[in-house]
Amino acid sequence: MLKKNRFWYQRQVQAVLLCIVWISLSVSSAQPGQKPPVPVSQNPRQTVDDFLNPASPPITLAKLLDLLQRVREDIETEGRLIRAIDARGVDFPMTPANEQTIATAKGSAKLIELLKRKAPPPPPPPPPPTPVEEKEEPRGVLTVQCEPAECEIAVQGGPPPLGTKNGTASVQLPPGVTLVDISKPGYLGQHHSVGIKSGADNSLSVILDPDAGTQAEFGARLFKAMVEAAGGEATHKDFAVFSATGSATLFDAAGSGTEWNLTVTFRPGQSSLEAKNSAGGLKLECRGETCQAQSAGKLLAKRLSKEQAQLLETNLRQFRTYHFAALLNHLTSAGMDATAKTANIPGSGEQHLHLEGKSEAYNISLDAQLLPAFLTFESKTGLGSGLTLGFADYALVGASRYPRTTEIKLPDGKQGLRVRFGQFGSQTGVK
Repeated sequence: MLKKNRFWYQRQVQAVLLCIVWISLSVSSAQPGQKPPVPVSQNPRQTVDDFLNPASPPITLAKLLDLLQRVREDIETEGRLIRAIDARGVDFPMTPANEQTIATAKGSAKLIELLKRKAPPPPPPPPPPTPVEEKEEPRGVLTVQCEPAECEIAVQGGPPPLGTKNGTASVQLPPGVTLVDISKPGYLGQHHSVGIKSGADNSLSVILDPDAGTQAEFGARLFKAMVEAAGGEATHKDFAVFSATGSATLFDAAGSGTEWNLTVTFRPGQSSLEAKNSAGGLKLECRGETCQAQSAGKLLAKRLSKEQAQLLETNLRQFRTYHFAALLNHLTSAGMDATAKTANIPGSGEQHLHLEGKSEAYNISLDAQLLPAFLTFESKTGLGSGLTLGFADYALVGASRYPRTTEIKLPDGKQGLRVRFGQFGSQTGVK
């Protein structure tokens, strides 16, 4: 053991001596004034800040807003933030909305100015969508006929209101149900719902009713035209004194008729009506409003039964009251209000006139010559209401017109009278 330790010790001494010799040789070999070599530094490699590294990705808007929050909390500085943006840039455009968002987050004017330089341009707006061409379903044609012409037509979903030409207007409309308004000044408008069929002709015909003012205007004009058609002022002279002969057919309550020969004479304030047949006769003499019936014919002639006489007297009294001359005189002197829905002058077709007084009213149908053809009497008390008169085959009596045929139908059903004159008296003449 001792031997081994001595051997180890000798080896250690030898090593120390060799080191001393090597150092001595190195020092002695250096030139005078030369510095010994400086050992190489062993410091570790320097690192780069990723926040300021231009190679780092651009800063997003969300990251910028987060950094501005850190600046407000004094965790980060705006100067360092500006250097990072200057080095890395941003990935969002500086639109007005983004600028407002950054300003709200307390971004300085200097920061905003830098962002405007560094931000990418806003993306171009997307191209407008390609319009889809819709195939339009074929339209239908609506033709509106309006009476009286001209009217104004307004169609829902159609063009602006248009007027008719010669009472007609046409417009193209998509298929379906549409609303049509027809109007005319002085008339009551109408509203219609019309179904339009594709590719088809659709028609609508309307007749507008005049309003109250227009009906009064038409009534006055039509009544004046009726009086003028009958003779106007000449009727006062021509109908003051005249006589006529002809036949009369009396209808009883069952509708059975009997024939009579009839002679009438009318003078101012008085009238005479005489009816005769093989069964007897009856003469009605009137002075003013008082009438008296008596048997007519020869002394030994047949006498009518009581029922026959009553029926004949009733019908003669009705004729005296409602024959054309008496009726016309009453209508022109009673001061009645006239209304009508049309006033076509000269006449064209049938027209209707309504006359109304304090206690009575008349509905009159006029023919194409504006002369009365039918008349209905209405009493406001109901008495006599429903009496119907018919006039036809007008003849000239002087300068006036008087109907050869007069029909009177009493309101109780089938009872009435038909008078047909063949000749008028020579004192006025007839054509």
